[in-house]
Amino acid sequence: MQEIELLTSCFQITQMGRDAVMQLIKIAEDAKFRKALENQLTEYQNIFDKAQEMLNARGATPKEISAMSKMAASTSTKMRTLIRLLPTWQK
Repeated sequence: MQEIELLTSCFQITQMGRDAVMQLIKIAEDAKFRKALENQLTEYQNIFDKAQEMLNARGATPKEISAMSKMAASTSTKMRTLIRLLPTWQK
């Protein structure tokens, strides 16, 4: 049972990471930074896919992150990004 819990955690954490990186890619202006984000996205996707595959092989259904958790994470990422983009005199 611990193995299922671990795989489920990996599945959910990489889902959240993947979603956050995709948000950042949309607003990244620097090409090198965008490339680094794309590489990170690939890593998250690989782990996400492997965790899903391993859960399925064990007869478990991957548990998606709740819509409320996704919305909270998305809002948090957007707010932190906006704050960092403000000129220092506005912070």
